[in-house]
Amino acid sequence: MNYREEFDGSYLLCLEIGDDIIASIAEFALEEGIRGAIFMGIGAIDRAEIGYFDLVRKEYARKAISGQRELLSLKGNIGIADEGEIVVHAHVILGDADMNCIGGHLFSSRISVTGEIAVHPVSDIVRSPENTTGLKLWNLRA
Repeated sequence: MNYREEFDGSYLLCLEIGDDIIASIAEFALEEGIRGAIFMGIGAIDRAEIGYFDLVRKEYARKAISGQRELLSLKGNIGIADEGEIVVHAHVILGDADMNCIGGHLFSSRISVTGEIAVHPVSDIVRSPENTTGLKLWNLRA
């Protein structure tokens, strides 16, 4: 991965073959001291694990995806947990050779060609456990 800061304080990230999207964004955030940001991107992957949160079971149903896919849409945010650790939360839409799409919460991935990501820092985004779901959600009062 390589990246640069833009004149307005945003960043452009270029992920390389073999990079994991979530791990790369977390590494970038640690290096730059970013504790709050919104990001979006496109690219191509050949492996991913995505999920759908089941509200009844209060857990993610996970699905492994393999084979070449276009990364049609990557959207998410960077925040920190109450304990101070970096949290990268991302959703994706992936397209296959037949022009079919699948999407969900992104757990992991492997870049097959490139990942082009724009990151726009904001004030700290703190994530705290929410009682109903158990998920660490935005706590804008923190």
